[in-house]
Amino acid sequence: MRTAAFLVLVLCAVAHAGNRIVVMSERDDLSSALQLALAGRQADVAAEPASPAGEQRLDRAASAQRTAIADHADIAVWIDGDEVWVVLADGRDVRHAPLPTDASPRVFAAVTTSLIDELVAPPVAPPVSVDVHVDVSPAPVAAAPPSPPPPPTAAPVAPVVLAPPSLVAQASELPAHSGPLLELGATVSSASLGGQVELLYPLGPSLRIGFLAGLASMFDGFAATPDGAGMVDAGVELRHVGTGKTHFDFGPELALARDSDGDQGGIAAFRFGLTHELDRMAITGSIAPMYLFGFGYLDSPFSVVATLAVGLPL
Repeated sequence: MRTAAFLVLVLCAVAHAGNRIVVMSERDDLSSALQLALAGRQADVAAEPASPAGEQRLDRAASAQRTAIADHADIAVWIDGDEVWVVLADGRDVRHAPLPTDASPRVFAAVTTSLIDELVAPPVAPPVSVDVHVDVSPAPVAAAPPSPPPPPTAAPVAPVVLAPPSLVAQASELPAHSGPLLELGATVSSASLGGQVELLYPLGPSLRIGFLAGLASMFDGFAATPDGAGMVDAGVELRHVGTGKTHFDFGPELALARDSDGDQGGIAAFRFGLTHELDRMAITGSIAPMYLFGFGYLDSPFSVVATLAVGLPL
């Protein structure tokens, strides 16, 4: 008598319905191709027209994770050199695979879909086969036991590359807008009223350099300058940026200035600011004691300037 039993477990790894995926690339055809590849799975694909910022690949993975959180997405996708990378918004898992530099959008979508499936589905269990053989003979001699079946061969599992938690930072550990930033602001001081524009570039996770220019109308007898005279200035700022969506900033500023009468000099200041970052902009209020030097006549070389600015990510 022969009895056989078979147990087969097959798990298909697919992108869960309702996943939101953000594609970070200057190429808008990549997000369209991925949306088409995932059309039957009801996944929402959004495009972010900028690659992640950072010197190291894990820095860029952290930047992509923050972008996914800011866009309320579950997964971020980007091309890093000759590889395509995929990271979960919560930082628990990362995948990457080779991608030819001249790959078509369809190839990109196929590779990305495979990586997403690995992230959101459990690993595939190998098939298990059980074979039991019983042989009853009329002779009094006991039958030799059958040879045991060979052990099942485990299916190959793709290696998992996990970024250390210290490198894949949560949104509360770094500012939400970590790339270039354009700030437009209104200024008022003890001697002037005007506006300022500043372009900020990241030098690290919490350090930025800014290039600024301002235009002001003077009042209340600044030095020997009559009321209503104009002043222009241009300078540079080194800013330390705090952590989280609401954070404190501070740093020194140095600028050259010239009034409408031709008198010119310099401005040195130290800025203290409070910033609240939204999904598409940042609002900053700051105050800066400043010291003026090199002008022909000064009633007092000290002043204080307050600024209210709106920051726009580039």
